[in-house]
Parts: sequence; C-alpha cells; structure tokens
Amino acid sequence: AGITIYDVVYGKPFSVVLNSTNTGVTPETKNTMTADAAGNEIPAASQTESTDKPVNVGTYKAVVSYPASGLYNAVSAQTTFQITPATLTVTAETKEKTYGSADPALTYTVAGLAYEDTKETVLTGALTRAAGESVGTYAIGQGTLAANGNYTISYTGADLTIGKKTLTVTAEAKSKTYGAEDPALTYTVSGLENGDTKETVLTGTLTRAAGEDVGTYAIVQGTLAANGNYTINYTGADLTIGKK
Repeated sequence: AGITIYDVVYGKPFSVVLNSTNTGVTPETKNTMTADAAGNEIPAASQTESTDKPVNVGTYKAVVSYPASGLYNAVSAQTTFQITPATLTVTAETKEKTYGSADPALTYTVAGLAYEDTKETVLTGALTRAAGESVGTYAIGQGTLAANGNYTISYTGADLTIGKKTLTVTAEAKSKTYGAEDPALTYTVSGLENGDTKETVLTGTLTRAAGEDVGTYAIVQGTLAANGNYTINYTGADLTIGKK
C-alpha cells in the first residue's frame, strides 16, 4: 500500500493518492500533527491522532491502514506533509485630517481569508503612521498588525495627509486726529492649534490705505502671513482720521 499527500496551502483542497491491492476495501486514515505553524516540534506525548481532515498550518503525519480482506493481509502506509500559510492581502486606506485635529482611525481592507475566517478573528494589532503633526503627507505602515499562524500578510500601504487649518484674523478698528501719528494696527486671532501662538505663527504686519486727510481708510492684510500649517481668513476694519 502507498499514500501520497502533496503539501497544500491553508484553505486549499488536498490532493491525496492512495495505492493498494486491497481492492474494494475502505482504508482507515488517521493524521497526527507533529509540528506547529512556527515549525516547533510537538512532543510525542502531546500528539493526538484524528480522523478529521487536517486544517491548520503545520506538519502532519498521515497513516493509512487497510484491514485484512480475503487473500490480502492487513497493511499500512504513512507519510508526512505540510499545510503552509495562505497569503492575506492587507491594503491600508488613505486618510486625511486638518492640522491640529485628532488622527482618524487607520483602517484597511483584507482579501484572501479562507473558510469562515474573519479579519477580527485572524488579525491582531494595528496600523501606525509616520510621526509628525505639521501639514504634509505621512506613510501608513503595517505597525503591529499581524495574522495568526495560518496566514502571512502581504501589505500595501497608504498615506495620511494633514491639511492646513484656517486661521481667522480680524483687524481692529482704529482712529486718530488729523496730523497725529498712526496707532498700531492690531488684530485678533482665532483657530490656533497645538499650543501655537500668533507670535510663533504669524509674520508681517497689517497696512492701511494711503492718506492723511480727515476720512476713513481701509485696514488691509498687508504683509501679514501664516506659517505652513495655516491659511488666513482675513476680516478688515477701518482707520478713521478725525478733525483736529
């Protein structure tokens, strides 16, 4: 008698060839797991025979026994074979956020699950992203995401993009008497994040329309600009020159 079982990938059907001259006799097939998914040998005392079809990744010993029948003596044959891990394709999903906001959940799609496996039962850990909170693009890596012993992961990354935050700058109305020096052109700021201050974020100054006669002059953004993490939404005001 002879038995041939080819190595198979987890979740795929077996290819088994049985050879015997005991025609018409149904063999008894048993299998024993002798090594686990990591290749660690299982002590003989812990090995148990089973007539169930092997499922999980590991190394197995299969034994086929034919009972005596008519002119034929009882015979048996054995072989070893492996179930190898299936490839699980994990693809990170692109994410984005605004500067200063919390990171969104780093999610992914999964393809290649076998049997009734789900990503919740197969995968542990989480994706991570490159460090940084300034505006820009940050790679999403596999992080601690890992599969159980029946799978290996083929990972495709994506990016988290941090976009600029809108900073609201509002000029404050000013006045002076004809012939006097201009007052400082000041403004209020809202929308700062991450402990930023207007002193560390903004450069330049407001300016006003030219003129020294009595009247009203628009205060404009001038050279006031923000660093790369912000865009400015500017609201103007007026400088009023009164009679002396």
